[in-house]
Amino acid sequence: MPNDGNVTSPCVLLAYGRVGSTLLLDVFRRHKDIHALGETIHLIFNTWLDKEQELREIKPDLAEGEIENQCGQAVRNNFLRIFQDPRLNWFQKPIGTPNAFFYKFDEFDESDWPRIADWYWKVMDNSFPDARYFTVLRHPMDIILSAKKKWNTPEERTWRNLALVAYLLIYPKSRVDYAISYDDLVQKPEETLKLLFGHLQLDFNPESLEAFSTFHLPSPGRQIKAGEVPNWKKDWESLNLSYAAPYLELIEEAFHHFKKPILLPSNLRTKIISFPGMDNGFMPEDAGGVDIKQIKTEYILKIKQALRYGDDLRTYCLDLENRLSHYERKNLSLEKQISFNNLLQIKHPTSTSQTNHSIRVLELFDQRTILLGDRDQSAIWKVTMDKDEEQAIFLHPPAAIGITVRDGRQAYLYSAVGMHPDVWGNPQSGGCIFIVTADDRVQYQIWIDPIHNEEERGWQEFILKIPAHPLGFHQITFECRTLDGKNDFRWALWKEPFLELRDWENRT
Repeated sequence: MPNDGNVTSPCVLLAYGRVGSTLLLDVFRRHKDIHALGETIHLIFNTWLDKEQELREIKPDLAEGEIENQCGQAVRNNFLRIFQDPRLNWFQKPIGTPNAFFYKFDEFDESDWPRIADWYWKVMDNSFPDARYFTVLRHPMDIILSAKKKWNTPEERTWRNLALVAYLLIYPKSRVDYAISYDDLVQKPEETLKLLFGHLQLDFNPESLEAFSTFHLPSPGRQIKAGEVPNWKKDWESLNLSYAAPYLELIEEAFHHFKKPILLPSNLRTKIISFPGMDNGFMPEDAGGVDIKQIKTEYILKIKQALRYGDDLRTYCLDLENRLSHYERKNLSLEKQISFNNLLQIKHPTSTSQTNHSIRVLELFDQRTILLGDRDQSAIWKVTMDKDEEQAIFLHPPAAIGITVRDGRQAYLYSAVGMHPDVWGNPQSGGCIFIVTADDRVQYQIWIDPIHNEEERGWQEFILKIPAHPLGFHQITFECRTLDGKNDFRWALWKEPFLELRDWENRT
C-alpha cells in the first residue's frame, strides 16, 4: 500500500464504527490491485498533531500554509515508512473520531464542533489531497445497540459521537460525496459493490465477494453471514431514547444529505421527550408527542447540559477507577517484591527451611506441549519494557502452550503480561486476551490493548495462588487469543514466569 505514486490518493471510508467496516476491509483485501489497511485514524491525527506542535514551538514565525504542508508530508512519510507497497491502489478506514481532538481542543461541546470539523478536514485534505471518499449509513438505533454489546459503551456517549461523525460527514468542507446503506451492502453485495467501485474509479473484482461467504463477528457471541442483516429491532425497547434528543435531527439530516431512507419507530419522538423530570417542570406539560424540531432551544440545552454532567461524572469515575487500578498494581508489585525477598531468604545459607523450592518456567520451555497453533508461534524473547531488559515467553495468537511442573505442592505463580513495544504504534496491531490455566482451572484472564490504551503500555503484573494437586504435579497453560479474528502484529509476551513452591504451613 501506499507508494510514492499513490500515497496522496487512497480510497477512504469515513464513518462511525459498527457499520460493517470490518466486512468492507475484508472486501478490499481480497482485491488483487488494492492494499487495504485497517484503523488508521490515530496514526493520521496523532502524527499531524505532534508535527504541528513541534513546528509551532521551534518555528513560531512559519506561515500557516507551510505548517499544513509539512504536517501533511509528515503523515504521508509515516504511511510510506510503515506500509510501503507497490500495488496500484490502497484503502484505509479512519473510523470514528481521533483521540487527538481531546489533546488539541481539551474540553469541548457542540458549540466547538465547527472549529473541530475545520481542523479535521484540514488534516485530511492536506494529508491526502487526492483521496476518494465514501461512507456507510446504518440505522442509529442498531449502532447504539451494537456498540453497547461490543464495547459496553454508554448510550449517551454513542449518540453524541454518532452525531459528531454525522456532522463531519455533512460539514461544508467535507469531501465525502458517496454513501452506501449497510442493509444494501449485506443483502445486495454484488450490486452495491459494483456501484461503490465505480464511484471509487476501481475495477470490480468478483473475488471481493468471497468476503460475504464467511462469518463475521459484529459483537461477542453474535455471528452473521452473507445476506443476513442483524435484527436489533426487538431490542430497541431497551434503549433510553431521551439520550437521542439533542442529536436525532442532525443524524437524520446526514441520511437525507446522502438521499438514504431512515425509518424511525412511530413513538420515538414521544419517547425522546418523555423521561423522568418532565412532569417536574423540566419540560412543558403539553410537550408529549411534539416533533423534536418544536422543542424549545432552552430545553434542548438543558438536556445537553444534563448529559454533559453525566459524561463528566463518568469520566471522573473512570479516572478514579484508573487511579485505584494503579495503586492495586503498585501493591501487587510490592507483594511480589516481598515474595522475591522471601525467596532470597529461603536460598540464604542461614535459612532453616529445606522444603521450599522455586522453579523458572523458562527452564521447562523446551519441553512445552503445543496445545494451539504451531511450534514456531512460541519462543523465548529478550524484551526491554519499563526500562528493564527481561526474558519473556512470546506467543503469536492464536496460541497456547502447556508446561508440566513435576511438583504438586501448593504454589504461587509470578509473571506479567504485555504487548511488545514495537507494535504499540502499529495501527495493524491490536489487543489480545491472555489466559492462564492451572490444572484445568482458569486462574487468570485479561484483555489488554496498548495500541489504543496508552496506560496499558508496560507490564501488567499478577500473582496466582495454585492449590496443591493430589497427583503430585501441575499442568500450567499459557494462552493468547484475539477477539476480532485479526492476528497480525499481536506480539504477546509473558514476563519470565516462575513458581514458588513450599510447604505453606512453614511459610513465614
